[in-house]
Amino acid sequence: MQGNIQKWGNSLGLRIPAQLGKQLNLKPGSTVEIISEGDHLVIKLKRDELDKLLAQITPENRHHEEYDDSECGQEAW
Repeated sequence: MQGNIQKWGNSLGLRIPAQLGKQLNLKPGSTVEIISEGDHLVIKLKRDELDKLLAQITPENRHHEEYDDSECGQEAW
């Protein structure tokens, strides 16, 4: 996919094609990390800390909640 660098105020901007934005679930305000590797420009989606933690949940490490409501409403005051 090809893009064009454009002037944006005193900076430069890169337009991300809509198809790629949808594929990566990018939204206005999404934070990215921009890295220069030689003559390559690498743009990585920066996930929030909560997103990182939630991404680590697997069926193997997930606890299963057990809720027993048999005594609900029978509190002794």
